[in-house]
Amino acid sequence: EKLYSLNSKIEADEYLNNQNLLEKVSTYNVIDIAEFYVQQWGDKERFLQILKALAVKNKTNPVVLKTIAYHLEYYDELDESLRIYQEVFKLRPGYAQSYRDLSRINNKKGNFDKSFDLLSRYIKYRGLEELKIPAQGIDSIILTDYEGLLLTKHRNENGGLATGPESEETVRMVFEWTHGDAEFDLQFVNPDNRFFVWQHSLENDAALIKREKQLGYSSEQFFTGKDTAGRWQVNIKYLGNRSYDPTYLKVTVYYNSGTAYERAEVQLYKLTEKNVSYELFSFVNNPVKSALSP
Repeated sequence: EKLYSLNSKIEADEYLNNQNLLEKVSTYNVIDIAEFYVQQWGDKERFLQILKALAVKNKTNPVVLKTIAYHLEYYDELDESLRIYQEVFKLRPGYAQSYRDLSRINNKKGNFDKSFDLLSRYIKYRGLEELKIPAQGIDSIILTDYEGLLLTKHRNENGGLATGPESEETVRMVFEWTHGDAEFDLQFVNPDNRFFVWQHSLENDAALIKREKQLGYSSEQFFTGKDTAGRWQVNIKYLGNRSYDPTYLKVTVYYNSGTAYERAEVQLYKLTEKNVSYELFSFVNNPVKSALSP
């Protein structure tokens, strides 16, 4: 609050230096300070400087590194974000989430072959191509990503033509969170004001939490169908993560999912307030024109 009340970046620098705040405040407040520079002054250089130094201090902490990677990616610093995701992969080589995160950021960077290879390795290891039942959790997310890569490959081989299989869903939402012990309820309200609640807590779905721990992932995806066009609302009630640290929630909304016209929009949230329901975002499910509002 003090930083945002100052009149110039010079005053902000002097305040931080005089108070030695970057050394005194908590890890997550340092992230807030880095974000202040890019939000208030558009200073990507200072933003990067602060987060790079924080990553060095927390080089063995995958939760903090993942939080840093989220922020770098959100502000389109993809080179540095890729580097941090690689560090998380080294710390968590057995986590399914590590494969998905590294594949996705490589794809975003245009490293298609690397992205494809990472998912192929995971699918082969898990035997997902031979599954007789629908995949769940991270397996489902990775298979959806893989199908998207196959579709891209097919289009590239056909001169960029919009051919090949397309999904029946129009909007895909992927929720990812930094802290493995985070608990929350997500409420999806459709255009007819009917709602569905997904409960992510040990009390309400111990089997799901156990599966996440075993495979090493912290994400889930949801789809809306073409028969539910109109404005949707997504609400959350955060229940905590068994620590005093915040949980960061990254939501990627894919419009016209699985088609040649797919586009993605990302939102990033810092979850701290517990046991209070509030709106995260709303979106329009429309195969022709869609919009996401924070």
